[in-house]
Amino acid sequence: MTFSLFKFWKRAVARDDCRVDATLHLKGGIALPGMILKIGPGLVLFREASDFVLVRDGAGAKVAFDGGEIEGIITRSTDQGYLIRATDPVVLAA
Repeated sequence: MTFSLFKFWKRAVARDDCRVDATLHLKGGIALPGMILKIGPGLVLFREASDFVLVRDGAGAKVAFDGGEIEGIITRSTDQGYLIRATDPVVLAA
């Protein structure tokens, strides 16, 4: 068995695209502090700052961060966090 540093590096780079402190607001006034781990056109991966991620599939959500907010629906809850599909396209300013 050979060890490939390239495979390890590829996985490490692909793992975290960004880390932005944010708050996830759910209906009912629930606010969950955490961070955005990945962001793309129409999708956001948010990880709350607790040890557990509850299944919240289908819930309406708003991710607020310094400089903006993204509204959408939680489409999947995984051990990495909540995958949120934005209702409007995500536009990032440089």
